[in-house]
Amino acid sequence: MICSVYRSVLREGLYLYVASDFSLDLIPAELRKRLGSVKLVMHLDLSAVKNLVQTDPRELQSALEKNGYLLCIRDPKALEETIAEAVKNLHS
Repeated sequence: MICSVYRSVLREGLYLYVASDFSLDLIPAELRKRLGSVKLVMHLDLSAVKNLVQTDPRELQSALEKNGYLLCIRDPKALEETIAEAVKNLHS
């Protein structure tokens, strides 16, 4: 499963994982308000990712299949490490 990762421009450390076929327009209005503007960070192939910092890739995939999105609060440094690890895994 491919998902897109967005970060909130308004709130540091707030990230939204969205299934590739899920429209951001379907995010509940209150959540969109809290997120404010979002910026695409990256796309993830969950079948290629073994570890994520604060969630299990299988649990993330399950949440995306059920709801279409998952909101996560992350330490920005931890996210950078996750991205580096994902890139490393994609190239190995």
